[in-house]
Amino acid sequence: MYADPTKLEQFLDAMTGLSRINFEALADKFDFSRYRTLCDVGGATGLLSIEVAKKYPHIKCISFDLPPVERVAKKYITAAGLTDRIRIASGNFFQDPLPKADVVTMGMILHDWNLEKKMQLIRAAYDALSPRGRVHCSRSPD
Repeated sequence: MYADPTKLEQFLDAMTGLSRINFEALADKFDFSRYRTLCDVGGATGLLSIEVAKKYPHIKCISFDLPPVERVAKKYITAAGLTDRIRIASGNFFQDPLPKADVVTMGMILHDWNLEKKMQLIRAAYDALSPRGRVHCSRSPD
């Protein structure tokens, strides 16, 4: 799928549709006002970063995902008019350090992996956090 840009974009569009309500709810219910930076791990189209940045004009966001996803994320972030506040970082969350941030989010990421991989991801998130930072993980809908 990652080798075919058209199929990748279709997949990411579908995931965005599934995630929209949850990401809007998180941006509405979690108080991001005391944080300055957010890194969304597995950020896909940048939707969570977009929703948080729209509601909290002071926060800078990073959407972190695999390199082939960058083109699609740029399209969404540009369409939202938030290129000045959301940047894209490309990498593999099992191999590359996560960008430093006050809040690290993982939406529908952990459920895909065994306990060892989950612990690796949680450790990477912890290592990326600023002092008194927060990690927020959500699972996929049942």
